[in-house]
Amino acid sequence: MFADSLEAACRAIFMKEDANENKIRNIIEQIFNEKISDGQLQNSPLTFKEITLIKDSFQKSLEGLYHQRVLYPESTEEE
Repeated sequence: MFADSLEAACRAIFMKEDANENKIRNIIEQIFNEKISDGQLQNSPLTFKEITLIKDSFQKSLEGLYHQRVLYPESTEEE
């Protein structure tokens, strides 16, 4: 549930703007808070500690997926 929501949100947002650590963190917090406040975890045995671990895992994964690529200078035919 979280992975699907985060993937869709990140794909939509980062098509229009560049990703960074803080933007990713904000999206993760927003998605998790929506699911929790909506009662979607009401019957889940997850603890807040486990939810924090899951958030951290998503943070690392999404940063890896949306990291900035190194820009290499263009080479010319002479080089």
